[in-house]
Amino acid sequence: EPLTRRLESIISAYPWGVQILKELVQNADDARASTLHIIYDKRRHLKETVFSKEWEHLQGPALLVFNNRPFSEDDIKGIQNLGLGSKRSDPSKTGQ
Repeated sequence: EPLTRRLESIISAYPWGVQILKELVQNADDARASTLHIIYDKRRHLKETVFSKEWEHLQGPALLVFNNRPFSEDDIKGIQNLGLGSKRSDPSKTGQ
């Protein structure tokens, strides 16, 4: 299955609202981050500079998320296998 189709499927099935914030906290916890910043950026950017018309709705507002830990090799593999439950075999990971 192409990654883009898998992403589309995951996003359309994802429960929005408070659940997304819980997921971001879980990600930081799994990475053993000591810092987590979540910023709501209300800015809207000009639509004249986007690649194509389909990108216009992506010009803001935005949710910016930062934690102070880099991705591990396992994180990168997990991202490449989105939706396949890469945390199941690791009891130290939150939200299995």
